[in-house]
Amino acid sequence: MNGPSLGRLLALLCSALSLILLEPRVVVPAWAAEELSAETIAKALKGRKTRSGPGDEVAAKEIEELKRTRKTRAWNLHDRTQLAEVTRNLPQIDVEILFAFDSADISPEALPALDKLGTALSQDEFKGTAFVLAGHADAKGTSEYNQSLSERRAEAVKRYLKEKFDLGTNDLMTVGYGFEQLKDPDHPLSEVNRRVQVVNFSK
Repeated sequence: MNGPSLGRLLALLCSALSLILLEPRVVVPAWAAEELSAETIAKALKGRKTRSGPGDEVAAKEIEELKRTRKTRAWNLHDRTQLAEVTRNLPQIDVEILFAFDSADISPEALPALDKLGTALSQDEFKGTAFVLAGHADAKGTSEYNQSLSERRAEAVKRYLKEKFDLGTNDLMTVGYGFEQLKDPDHPLSEVNRRVQVVNFSK
């Protein structure tokens, strides 16, 4: 018989239903400054409170271990892979931050988006909350070059937020993924891959 078997179709249907029934995380596309608001960012980063289970306890332990590691050194490839996995379902938002070409210098056009981000992170409800600022690049250029560039860009965002909004250094952790975590892997050179991801890193 041509095509998938009845058993295969039933398995695919059950898998799809399980994804629909799971508590969804807030997923927001990369926002440009004119589309963005502090309220939009805050809402995405608050997410939804869900009932905790064994998986959440494991994730919480991994998060605390990653936090301790980051205080002593930069996250390496193994750490970054673990970080991407453990933060996959945490509240987060992608923000379009424009940089000077081939540089970690923040462009003037990026300031409105950064100011809205800083306003959101400064809200009282986020006091004591840890956030990860993750820099991402497209796949143009070498892995080593894009890794370094994405790290420097994430640090530039952290420095701006710290200086203008007095956000604590311990509340903002940075990581550069280079092109390890493409948003659109089918189009590795797409501009949607060039972004700063903000993740609520408290569990």
